[in-house]
Amino acid sequence: MTDNSVSKRVIWRLHADKLMLLHQNNVHTAMLGYQMVANWFNHTPPSTLDIEYAIQSIEDGLSPLRAALPEGAQFYSDDVMLNELSQRMGIFKRELTREQVESDFDALVSQLNRPMAFASAPLGQQAIAYQLVLREAMHHLDMAVLNLGI
Repeated sequence: MTDNSVSKRVIWRLHADKLMLLHQNNVHTAMLGYQMVANWFNHTPPSTLDIEYAIQSIEDGLSPLRAALPEGAQFYSDDVMLNELSQRMGIFKRELTREQVESDFDALVSQLNRPMAFASAPLGQQAIAYQLVLREAMHHLDMAVLNLGI
């Protein structure tokens, strides 16, 4: 690995209480944990309105992180919930793209609006919140690909 690619390497860690991005010797944190976001949902499963309200808060929390990242950052993660998400999506490659996450999230939101459809493939509030934070981060942090594994 070249020094240039090492300097662009960012580790994604989404915990229950915060999002951490590790870059070289720095840790950049946003108070956007998946449990925190799940707690913002007023319904089970979350309604479209719950999702929209959460998106606004997530975007606000992500804004300061963008300036802290190197241009052309390359993201990596071995989060357990990320691995579960990629398996649920049928992604067994070493990377997850923004388009894949967006497409799956659109299908998920469509199911949330149809309780009988959602009942056949139920996801917990935390899993939905994890994917929502990931989706927004992929857009707002210019994360085209998240590499699975460190």
